[in-house]
Amino acid sequence: MSLIPALLLCGVVLWLSIGEPYFLLAKRLVIRHEMKEKILHNLKASELTYISMEEIQKDPSSYWENDHEVYFQGEMYDVVRTEGKAYACVKDHAESDWKRDLLKRLDQDFEKRFEFKKLLDLKWYSEQTETILFYPSNEPTCLADIPVSTGVGFLNGVFSPPEI
Repeated sequence: MSLIPALLLCGVVLWLSIGEPYFLLAKRLVIRHEMKEKILHNLKASELTYISMEEIQKDPSSYWENDHEVYFQGEMYDVVRTEGKAYACVKDHAESDWKRDLLKRLDQDFEKRFEFKKLLDLKWYSEQTETILFYPSNEPTCLADIPVSTGVGFLNGVFSPPEI
C-alpha cells in the first residue's frame, strides 16, 4: 500500500522537472503551426501590421526570435514579407500570451530560488545577526562572534571562511 503514494510522488516530481518543459515546448509548436497555417491559407490584408527596420532598431526591448519572428513593443510578430524597408507582419497573440506565461513562470521560479538562496547566503545572514550559535547536545553555546561583514556568500561565488 505504501508503494502507491511513493510512485505518485515520483510521478509528480518527474512531471515538474521533466514533463512541464516539454509540455510548454509542445504547446509552442502547436501555436507556431497554427500561425503558419493561418498565414498560408486565410490571412487577410487588414490583419497585417507594417513595421519599419528603424522602429525595431530604436526599441531597446525588441529582438529577433528567428529570421521570421520579431518581438516588438511587448508582442510577437510573424514576418510575412518584406516591402522596401518595412516588414509586413501579423501579430501573433497566442505566442505573445505563451511567452508572457513562460516569463511569469520563470519569475515565480526565480523568486522561490531567491528566497531559498537568501536563507543560505552568509552575507544576508550576517546582516540579520552578529552571532552564530551552535547547538551541540541541545545546549545553546556561543562559540564565537564571527565578523562576516567581509565574507562572501558561498552561492555567489567563492566562499572564504572568516578569520577568528
